[in-house]
Amino acid sequence: MSDLIEHLEYWRTGEDGGESLRDEAIAALKARGPKVVPVLVKRLEGLLGTPPGHRHELKGGLVEALHRLGDRRAGPVLTASLADDACAWGAALALKDIHHQGAVPALLDALARAVPNGSMVGDYLDTLRSYQVSPAKVENRFHAEVSPQGRANLMEVLAGLAADGAVDASTFARAAGDPTREVRWAVADGLLASWRGPDPDAEEALLLLALDEEESVSWRAVRALEKIRNGPDTGDGILPHYLLTPSIYASAIRQAATRQESERAPALVAGLERVARTQPVATQGIREVITRVPEPPVVELYVALELLPPLKARLTRDDPMGLLRPLHTLSSHADAGVARRAKAALRSGNLLFSQMVREDGALAEEATGIFEAVAGANDRARFERYAESRPQPPRPKRRLLFWRR
Repeated sequence: MSDLIEHLEYWRTGEDGGESLRDEAIAALKARGPKVVPVLVKRLEGLLGTPPGHRHELKGGLVEALHRLGDRRAGPVLTASLADDACAWGAALALKDIHHQGAVPALLDALARAVPNGSMVGDYLDTLRSYQVSPAKVENRFHAEVSPQGRANLMEVLAGLAADGAVDASTFARAAGDPTREVRWAVADGLLASWRGPDPDAEEALLLLALDEEESVSWRAVRALEKIRNGPDTGDGILPHYLLTPSIYASAIRQAATRQESERAPALVAGLERVARTQPVATQGIREVITRVPEPPVVELYVALELLPPLKARLTRDDPMGLLRPLHTLSSHADAGVARRAKAALRSGNLLFSQMVREDGALAEEATGIFEAVAGANDRARFERYAESRPQPPRPKRRLLFWRR
């Protein structure tokens, strides 16, 4: 018996790929029947909590042996094994098949300490499902956890439970501003899994995540929004292909305008402003708002126009006049606030100047007309400086002829 237990330490197979010593030992222990269980339990109890690396493999072998024997008397020691990181994962797997009352708190604690590896979090989720764990219990443990990785693991389990219809979207919406990237990954997945129909709060949380500075968070949120809007088969499943779109940016503007009292409103506006400074997709989304038919509410136009950064060709490469024309229209809007903001946008940057000096005479004339309608003395002086600073076209080289006498 003692030799069989010692063999539980050796899980590697031989060069021929046959059974390991551990496999052979477990088969022999099973053949001896239930009487071996108390012996294995006692040996495992003596090893639990010993320093890292001390008989590490033997602990795992004892847990696996008890799992495969399937005796309920192993429940207490398997639950205690969850506190030992050397064998916690194996114990979590075993406790799916060998239930023990009171295992759930220990499972959640072990999950919070775990460093994810392969299917580890999914295995904890499967075991917790088998206990019909309350999502509220997992959420409470999430709020009590201080380690970033622990919070991420717990939120990932909540996202998994949401796929079963067990978690409300508000659970994830409340965590959309979490400082840990991996938590926000799970929040985006959870919001998609828990979506049951139009939900302004959940949509606002997804839009906030779509504007996230971390690309990997944005991809997941955009994927969720695209699947909600266009069906579960939308896209090819490759995360980096789910890029922020003008339509989603425009939706975020609408949310910022209509939910200004929301807790997430300042973060949403900050995300809109950051994207507006750095990505052309923002300008495209703003254009989508200001050209919408029927015209959006005045407050939405305010938000969109205030987001426009100084207009430069870099942000409007596709169609500069496609932005300048609607801004010109809004510059004579009946609402003075809209008109003032549109004029300020037209006068910002040098985009209008770049169109006034184009070789295309008709477009240059149109751009000049817009400029004349909104420009002040300072703008005219700026344009003169812009025109003077432009590189002059090279003069044709003179051809010198040399004649022989």
